[in-house]
Amino acid sequence: MIVSRERKFCSVCHQLGDGYHFGAIACKACAAFFRRTTSMNLASKFLCRKKNECIIKMSSRDSCKSCRYAKCLNVGMNPEVVQSPQSSNKSSSSMEIESLPSCSSSPASCNSPILSLDLVDYHEMTPVLCGVMQSYQNLYKKRYGLHAPKMKPRATTYGEFCNIYVNDVYLQYEFLEDSFPQFKEMGGFEKKHVFKYFFVSFMILEMGYKSYLEGTEVFVLANGDFIDTMNLDTFYYDPEHRERCKSTEAIAMYRPYFDQMKRNVFQPLCHQKISLIEFLALVTLCTWNDSLEGQPDSYYPLCRPVRQKVIAELMSFYEKDTPDVDPAYRLSGLLMLLPALERSVELFLQTMEVKRLFRCFPFHDKIYQIVNCQ
Repeated sequence: MIVSRERKFCSVCHQLGDGYHFGAIACKACAAFFRRTTSMNLASKFLCRKKNECIIKMSSRDSCKSCRYAKCLNVGMNPEVVQSPQSSNKSSSSMEIESLPSCSSSPASCNSPILSLDLVDYHEMTPVLCGVMQSYQNLYKKRYGLHAPKMKPRATTYGEFCNIYVNDVYLQYEFLEDSFPQFKEMGGFEKKHVFKYFFVSFMILEMGYKSYLEGTEVFVLANGDFIDTMNLDTFYYDPEHRERCKSTEAIAMYRPYFDQMKRNVFQPLCHQKISLIEFLALVTLCTWNDSLEGQPDSYYPLCRPVRQKVIAELMSFYEKDTPDVDPAYRLSGLLMLLPALERSVELFLQTMEVKRLFRCFPFHDKIYQIVNCQ
């Protein structure tokens, strides 16, 4: 299929296009997906569960990678262009999106599937979630300025992980204020308690969502680097012996936590194949959770109205955007993820106390201050 040069919309998912990529008009998200799939030979690993008849559009393009890649080929995207020498000689501005090995390669490349979303068609239907989505776009723009862009992601160490989130925490606080006027209007004491749980749940959810998008079991971090959970000796690398316990002791002590994260969060996210709007819905439902203990009294009356509104918006979204899926069934599957996520958050908080008690790779003091509402 030859795509007309005058076409302004992505040939694959039909959102606003970004020009020619590999021989067809495409948005940055689909261009990055095609480049990553081709360069890493991932297509053979994709499997469609619907007889290769999935409808690919902006809101559901992540639900079936097999059909998405097939459509990329059908609209004229050429795999040979990805591997040609000309591709490696592109300008630096072009390389920020197309020559990186994955979405997690840098804050810039992670921006592409998020910053290019067109919210016009969804704002009236899902005003709360679109507001959260707009704030998430702004978060990524700020992250691009905070975290130096990289051409290739790498496995991070424990100390680097702490520094990443000590720096990113201020942006997450702004994201929470921008997303929810209920939080912005709280007093300082109330904000500290609400942000404590949000910080941990958002970090865990975002790592899981990014890892799902990448199709990998590593934990993708805010700056694009990752925790290699299969090789924790890299994460707990301490050649200068600054920690009070050995790396081998830390691995033995904390590996069960990483296994639990995969089992309770990352694998269910992959199984559900959640979209961006569903990820943000989970963030919202975790933030406004009236079953949490220890929150200020003013917090609980705010939870139910927000949750009811978001659930209603999701139902409307499913009915309009995914008519081939039972909205109630899809929503119930999403809500079933929440209890396991809550257990992971509680385990993370407990693990923090263990780290501090035994002085075995403890977190940065700033993170302790956050989770202890100081």
